[in-house]
Amino acid sequence: MAMNPLRRAVYVVLLLCPMAMPLARDANGCAYSALDVAPRIKTVLGPLYAAAENVETLAATHRELAELLLEIGHCRAVAQSGEIPDDHRQEHVAEWHALNQWLDRLVNFVGLNARGDTSVSWRDDYALFAEIYEFEP
Repeated sequence: MAMNPLRRAVYVVLLLCPMAMPLARDANGCAYSALDVAPRIKTVLGPLYAAAENVETLAATHRELAELLLEIGHCRAVAQSGEIPDDHRQEHVAEWHALNQWLDRLVNFVGLNARGDTSVSWRDDYALFAEIYEFEP
């Protein structure tokens, strides 16, 4: 099966951006470094992926992911602003952009499934996210 062009683009960005370059913590209120995001998403979605889900659990998870998306959006904006001196600014901006896109997709798909719309499975996207970030879902 051919890879979706959006997924391919995100995958290429992730391959070109070394994950070993953490951003400064708490810079301008950003509570995360880029290295924190995938494990945080796994903490939220991993148990749900492994268990039988119900609507209440999905709805609660959707709210938690939506809050994380807001926080990650702030971190992305901080990286893009250029206010923090950073020798690897472009790499960090691309990293935050890719993470923001992944989390946005996961939030949307979990939300759809929580409302009973199973036309797109959050599980499939989460499994691909885990594969790209090299962890077990």
